[in-house]
Amino acid sequence: MGISVFLAIQTARFSKDGTLEIGFPSKGASVQEANLCFQGASPFVAAEYRGKRVTLFLDTGAEETSLWPMFAKDFPGVIDESGKKDRKQIIGIGGALEIEAVRFPEVMLSLGGFEMTLRPAPVLLQETLPESRDYHGLLGWTLLQQAGRVTFDFKSMKLTLE
Repeated sequence: MGISVFLAIQTARFSKDGTLEIGFPSKGASVQEANLCFQGASPFVAAEYRGKRVTLFLDTGAEETSLWPMFAKDFPGVIDESGKKDRKQIIGIGGALEIEAVRFPEVMLSLGGFEMTLRPAPVLLQETLPESRDYHGLLGWTLLQQAGRVTFDFKSMKLTLE
């Protein structure tokens, strides 16, 4: 589903058993608990890596999750520690592109206290989208599907993984 559909229904929950719930009551707005925001029409979510905040572009239509050049810039020691130089093929609407990357066996991210493991974890070293210049990565279903339930609440601006 596209982001415009999620905004119209305001709340949606996906469960691993295949259940989809929509339009249920929001838990209410709390600025302290909000982890979603918009930059123009693009949604972003706040997560954590090693206790530090990272901002990820939320692409509900993307299967893969990837980390972007801003991740490499903000965590240079991590890149030098165990990353292996690689190339990553990116396939999108505009066609296929092969770019420089660093590949890690895994990267652990936390979203609202839920731990997710990106395995393998490519860190792209070149920009692919305009958002890849200013944000840490793209959150796709490879990580979201690790949760038993994924709840989007656009009234309270919160993404919850359980």
